[in-house]
Amino acid sequence: MARKYDTKRLWKPEPAHVVFDEFQELDTIAGQVDAIVRSEIQHHGNAASYVFAGSNVRMMEMMFADRKRAFFGQTQPVVLEPLDDQPLATYIGDRFADSGKEITAPTLGALLDLVRGHPQRAMAAAHALWDVTDRIADEERWEVAYIKLMDDVDDELRTLWDQLTPAERRALVAVATGVGPFQRGEASTRGSVAARAVRGLASRGVIAQVERRWGVVDPLLVEWVDERRTR
Repeated sequence: MARKYDTKRLWKPEPAHVVFDEFQELDTIAGQVDAIVRSEIQHHGNAASYVFAGSNVRMMEMMFADRKRAFFGQTQPVVLEPLDDQPLATYIGDRFADSGKEITAPTLGALLDLVRGHPQRAMAAAHALWDVTDRIADEERWEVAYIKLMDDVDDELRTLWDQLTPAERRALVAVATGVGPFQRGEASTRGSVAARAVRGLASRGVIAQVERRWGVVDPLLVEWVDERRTR
């Protein structure tokens, strides 16, 4: 006699944690595709939780803070802080050692000073240095890697620069050089024009405010702006 089993009780799916990276790219597709995603995952209940990650602050806000959009009121915003130097230094040093290479302390310090805890830029800088190093990544190798790194991002940063308005460019230079977008100085802009420029840069994720002080999010953009000014 065959036995009958309650399959609903026997099978208990493990909860899944799903991450959508650069989620704002859905808005480049005709029609609000986020509504389709929402219509599907709303039936998943406790079977899965979701993280929607994106680097374009303005587009992410449009998708999640607009009352007319599918995900309005359904998510909790989380801002990722820069990585701490010590664990980042340990990770980079270990990766060099695992591949039979060594990075000197002064070189590692220069790399950390450049990337300022930015995850993607830290990865790019470490790879550029690793790529030009045969055995020991010293300060001479770092100079070569720095030039290579800045060449690699030149088109990307130039495209960003070309997309900015003149007022946004002035504000960016002011923030990058430490003048501040609302202070008097050669690079500064003031008044309502400055306020609009700052909002525009912030919405693009180019600058962010930390402890009531504006700073450039991408450390390589700071270097690029400085090199552009000194040419």
